[in-house]
Amino acid sequence: MPKKDSASSKPVSVSVARQAIFDKSRRLWGFELFCVSPSGETSFDNPLVEDVATSIASSAGIGLKKITARKKRVVINISEKGLVDKQVYALPPEQTTVLVAENVYRNESVQQGVDQLKADGFQIAVTDFSGSEDCERLYVNSDIIGISVQNSTPEKLTAVLEAAKKYRAIPMARLVEDADLFSVCQEKGFELFQGAFSKAPDIVSL
Repeated sequence: MPKKDSASSKPVSVSVARQAIFDKSRRLWGFELFCVSPSGETSFDNPLVEDVATSIASSAGIGLKKITARKKRVVINISEKGLVDKQVYALPPEQTTVLVAENVYRNESVQQGVDQLKADGFQIAVTDFSGSEDCERLYVNSDIIGISVQNSTPEKLTAVLEAAKKYRAIPMARLVEDADLFSVCQEKGFELFQGAFSKAPDIVSL
Protein backbone atom coordinates (compact mmCIF):
# COMPACT_ATOMS: atom_id res chain seq x y z
CA MET A 1 0.00 0.00 0.00
CA PRO A 2 1.55 3.33 -0.99
CA LYS A 3 2.34 5.83 1.70
CA LYS A 4 1.17 9.44 1.28
CA ASP A 5 3.63 12.31 1.25
CA SER A 6 2.06 14.96 3.50
CA ALA A 7 3.80 17.79 1.63
CA SER A 8 2.56 16.91 -1.84
CA SER A 9 -0.38 14.55 -1.02
CA LYS A 10 0.99 12.21 -3.67
CA PRO A 11 1.30 8.51 -2.84
CA VAL A 12 4.88 7.38 -2.26
CA SER A 13 5.72 3.70 -2.48
CA VAL A 14 7.84 2.44 0.39
CA SER A 15 10.00 -0.64 0.18
CA VAL A 16 11.89 -2.46 2.90
CA ALA A 17 15.35 -3.98 2.55
CA ARG A 18 16.17 -7.18 4.42
CA GLN A 19 19.78 -7.58 5.53
CA ALA A 20 20.43 -11.20 6.46
CA ILE A 21 21.78 -12.03 9.93
CA PHE A 22 23.71 -15.27 10.42
CA ASP A 23 24.84 -17.33 13.38
CA LYS A 24 28.44 -18.44 13.92
CA SER A 25 27.88 -21.49 11.70
CA ARG A 26 26.70 -19.15 8.91
CA ARG A 27 23.14 -20.40 9.20
CA LEU A 28 20.44 -17.83 8.52
CA TRP A 29 19.13 -16.53 11.85
CA GLY A 30 16.94 -13.63 10.73
CA PHE A 31 16.71 -10.31 8.90
CA GLU A 32 17.35 -6.71 9.90
CA LEU A 33 14.94 -4.33 8.17
CA PHE A 34 15.74 -0.95 6.63
CA CYS A 35 13.57 1.46 4.70
CA VAL A 36 14.35 2.17 1.07
CA SER A 37 13.83 5.65 -0.34
CA PRO A 38 11.64 6.24 -3.43
CA SER A 39 14.86 6.48 -5.46
CA GLY A 40 15.68 2.89 -4.49
CA GLU A 41 18.55 3.74 -2.16
CA THR A 42 18.78 1.93 1.15
CA SER A 43 19.47 3.79 4.37
CA PHE A 44 21.84 1.50 6.22
CA ASP A 45 24.01 4.16 7.86
CA ASN A 46 21.05 6.37 8.78
CA PRO A 47 17.97 4.15 8.70
CA LEU A 48 14.51 5.67 8.42
CA VAL A 49 13.58 4.09 11.71
CA GLU A 50 10.07 5.54 11.94
CA ASP A 51 8.97 4.22 8.56
CA VAL A 52 9.60 0.47 8.74
CA ALA A 53 6.90 -0.56 11.20
CA THR A 54 4.46 2.03 9.84
CA SER A 55 4.90 0.70 6.31
CA ILE A 56 4.31 -2.86 7.45
CA ALA A 57 1.23 -1.86 9.43
CA SER A 58 -0.26 -0.01 6.46
CA SER A 59 0.25 -2.92 4.10
CA ALA A 60 -2.78 -4.80 5.46
CA GLY A 61 -0.61 -7.80 6.30
CA ILE A 62 0.75 -8.35 2.78
CA GLY A 63 4.14 -6.81 3.53
CA LEU A 64 4.32 -8.58 6.85
CA LYS A 65 3.89 -11.98 5.19
CA LYS A 66 6.69 -11.20 2.74
CA ILE A 67 9.09 -10.01 5.41
CA THR A 68 8.42 -12.79 7.90
CA ALA A 69 8.69 -15.54 5.30
CA ARG A 70 10.68 -18.60 6.41
CA LYS A 71 9.75 -17.84 10.02
CA LYS A 72 13.09 -16.21 10.78
CA ARG A 73 13.48 -13.40 13.29
CA VAL A 74 12.84 -9.82 12.24
CA VAL A 75 15.15 -7.16 13.67
CA ILE A 76 13.81 -3.62 13.51
CA ASN A 77 15.32 -0.29 14.54
CA ILE A 78 12.84 1.98 16.29
CA SER A 79 12.78 5.66 17.23
CA GLU A 80 11.38 7.43 20.27
CA LYS A 81 8.28 8.35 18.26
CA GLY A 82 7.92 4.75 17.12
CA LEU A 83 7.89 3.60 20.73
CA VAL A 84 5.33 6.19 21.79
CA ASP A 85 3.09 5.36 18.81
CA LYS A 86 3.53 1.61 19.39
CA GLN A 87 4.35 1.11 15.70
CA VAL A 88 6.34 -2.03 16.36
CA TYR A 89 3.19 -3.84 17.48
CA ALA A 90 2.47 -4.34 13.78
CA LEU A 91 4.98 -7.20 14.04
CA PRO A 92 4.56 -10.48 15.97
CA PRO A 93 6.40 -10.26 19.35
CA GLU A 94 7.53 -13.89 19.23
CA GLN A 95 9.39 -13.23 15.99
CA THR A 96 10.62 -9.66 16.50
CA THR A 97 13.77 -8.15 17.98
CA VAL A 98 13.65 -4.40 18.63
CA LEU A 99 16.91 -2.48 18.18
CA VAL A 100 17.30 0.40 20.63
CA ALA A 101 19.98 3.09 20.22
CA GLU A 102 21.69 4.28 23.39
CA ASN A 103 21.04 7.97 22.68
CA VAL A 104 17.32 7.23 22.26
CA TYR A 105 17.15 5.08 25.41
CA ARG A 106 18.33 7.88 27.71
CA ASN A 107 14.81 9.38 27.56
CA GLU A 108 12.74 8.11 30.51
CA SER A 109 9.62 7.58 28.39
CA VAL A 110 11.66 5.37 26.06
CA GLN A 111 12.93 3.32 28.98
CA GLN A 112 9.35 2.66 30.04
CA GLY A 113 8.37 1.78 26.47
CA VAL A 114 11.26 -0.68 26.18
CA ASP A 115 10.28 -2.28 29.49
CA GLN A 116 6.74 -2.75 28.15
CA LEU A 117 7.98 -4.28 24.89
CA LYS A 118 10.07 -6.73 26.90
CA ALA A 119 7.06 -7.60 29.05
CA ASP A 120 4.97 -8.11 25.91
CA GLY A 121 7.36 -10.71 24.52
CA PHE A 122 9.63 -8.73 22.19
CA GLN A 123 13.36 -9.31 22.23
CA ILE A 124 15.45 -6.19 22.97
CA ALA A 125 18.81 -5.47 21.35
CA VAL A 126 21.33 -2.64 21.70
CA THR A 127 22.31 -1.17 18.33
CA ASP A 128 25.88 -0.13 19.15
CA PHE A 129 27.21 -1.01 22.60
CA SER A 130 29.48 1.58 24.25
CA GLY A 131 29.48 0.43 27.87
CA SER A 132 28.02 3.72 29.11
CA GLU A 133 26.85 3.76 32.73
CA ASP A 134 23.75 5.67 31.60
CA CYS A 135 22.59 2.59 29.68
CA GLU A 136 23.23 -0.05 32.32
CA ARG A 137 19.52 -0.80 32.60
CA LEU A 138 19.30 -1.30 28.83
CA TYR A 139 22.24 -3.69 28.80
CA VAL A 140 20.83 -5.73 31.69
CA ASN A 141 17.45 -6.08 29.96
CA SER A 142 18.81 -6.77 26.48
CA ASP A 143 18.70 -10.16 24.79
CA ILE A 144 21.29 -9.10 22.20
CA ILE A 145 24.14 -6.60 22.39
CA GLY A 146 25.12 -5.24 19.00
CA ILE A 147 28.69 -4.05 18.46
CA SER A 148 29.75 -2.14 15.37
CA VAL A 149 32.89 -3.84 14.07
CA GLN A 150 33.49 -1.74 10.96
CA ASN A 151 37.05 -0.35 10.93
CA SER A 152 37.79 -1.92 14.34
CA THR A 153 41.12 -3.51 15.22
CA PRO A 154 41.28 -7.01 16.76
CA GLU A 155 42.47 -5.43 20.01
CA LYS A 156 39.52 -3.04 20.14
CA LEU A 157 37.10 -5.88 19.40
CA THR A 158 38.56 -7.92 22.26
CA ALA A 159 38.14 -5.04 24.70
CA VAL A 160 34.56 -4.13 23.79
CA LEU A 161 33.45 -7.76 23.65
CA GLU A 162 34.96 -8.38 27.08
CA ALA A 163 32.97 -5.42 28.45
CA ALA A 164 29.77 -6.78 26.87
CA LYS A 165 30.24 -10.29 28.25
CA LYS A 166 29.32 -9.19 31.78
CA TYR A 167 25.71 -9.02 30.59
CA ARG A 168 23.53 -12.05 29.78
CA ALA A 169 23.07 -11.13 26.15
CA ILE A 170 24.11 -12.60 22.83
CA PRO A 171 26.92 -10.56 21.21
CA MET A 172 26.15 -9.56 17.62
CA ALA A 173 28.77 -8.17 15.25
CA ARG A 174 27.22 -5.40 13.16
CA LEU A 175 28.51 -3.99 9.87
CA VAL A 176 30.64 -7.04 9.05
CA GLU A 177 31.91 -6.03 5.63
CA ASP A 178 33.76 -9.09 4.36
CA ALA A 179 34.64 -12.72 5.02
CA ASP A 180 37.95 -11.84 6.69
CA LEU A 181 36.22 -9.64 9.26
CA PHE A 182 33.60 -12.35 9.79
CA SER A 183 36.39 -14.84 10.62
CA VAL A 184 38.01 -12.41 13.08
CA CYS A 185 34.68 -11.76 14.83
CA GLN A 186 33.90 -15.47 14.88
CA GLU A 187 37.24 -16.19 16.57
CA LYS A 188 36.65 -13.41 19.11
CA GLY A 189 33.41 -15.01 20.28
CA PHE A 190 30.60 -13.16 18.53
CA GLU A 191 27.52 -15.33 17.99
CA LEU A 192 25.47 -13.33 15.46
CA PHE A 193 26.69 -11.46 12.39
CA GLN A 194 25.06 -8.70 10.34
CA GLY A 195 26.54 -7.00 7.31
CA ALA A 196 27.50 -7.30 3.67
CA PHE A 197 30.00 -10.16 4.17
CA SER A 198 27.63 -12.80 2.81
CA LYS A 199 25.03 -11.27 0.50
CA ALA A 200 23.52 -7.98 -0.52
CA PRO A 201 20.17 -6.98 1.00
CA ASP A 202 17.05 -7.98 -0.89
CA ILE A 203 14.18 -5.54 -1.38
CA VAL A 204 10.55 -6.21 -0.43
CA SER A 205 8.01 -3.75 -1.86
CA LEU A 206 4.99 -2.99 0.32
